Amino acid sequence: LQIFPVASLSKSKFLDSRLKITNAPKLQRATALIINIDYPLGFAAYHVLSEVLENINDIRGVYILGKAAVLNSEIGDIQIPRLTFDEHTQNSYIYKNCFNSFFPFPNNQGSILTNQKSVSVLGTFLENQALIDKYSENNLTVIEMETGPYLNAITESCYDLQTPRGTIVDLNSAPFDLGVINYSSDTPYSQAKNLGAGSLNLSGLEPVYLGSLAILQRIINLEESK
Repeated sequence: LQIFPVASLSKSKFLDSRLKITNAPKLQRATALIINIDYPLGFAAYHVLSEVLENINDIRGVYILGKAAVLNSEIGDIQIPRLTFDEHTQNSYIYKNCFNSFFPFPNNQGSILTNQKSVSVLGTFLENQALIDKYSENNLTVIEMETGPYLNAITESCYDLQTPRGTIVDLNSAPFDLGVINYSSDTPYSQAKNLGAGSLNLSGLEPVYLGSLAILQRIINLEESK
């Protein structure tokens, strides 16, 4: 975990110039903290976020940024889902993803695909061609591992009950801001294309960096509008 105060953003000498702070004095007085859960996988994501939600009363936003295999786009693209099917619970989560209507930065390396459908899988090495084809038939074109477990934790926090199984869970009225951003790391239908196949370049760097910027800008805007 990494924890740092929102107020520190207004004092940073190294803040990206694309981030817009319109009320610096108000941001400097902010008492909110950013808690960064760094690279959890599967159930680890669920357990860490569950502890955070159980022990902090005033949650203003939960934002998920992660890589994904994609079936309908290319390396360098950004995907923003509105529905996630979770293989752990067999639940379909529908939610208001704030980044479907708020993504203030252009992606020079590819496209930004909104209102996508994703699937959180049990493990990347457990997927096969038949499963991938089934996902594609159901328009589940974003394959990743964290969003479902995170949404399980959010469901338990919002409804104060154990995560249901095999049902549709409506999180559109979650009591805090919710956002999910995925960036392409693999294209299973073009097996030679993935971020590990070549050298580090902008097609891998820019999408994840833009996702981070979008999250920070969202946090800044919410704090300034309080």
